[in-house]
Amino acid sequence: MDYMVKSQNDEDGEFLPDFGVENDDDGYYKKYRTPNTQFDAMYVIKANAPINTECHANA
Repeated sequence: MDYMVKSQNDEDGEFLPDFGVENDDDGYYKKYRTPNTQFDAMYVIKANAPINTECHANA
């Protein structure tokens, strides 16, 4: 998932800024922040068994 939190250029040369993670409680994604970071662009959700079952049932 590190590719979403690092800025990059797409195949057409368009600059794509890095995404910040809103609930980065452990600080894992903060080390990738730059002046171009789009803060709070993503939210991390860890699925438990009921959520995982519901996701697969509705896919």
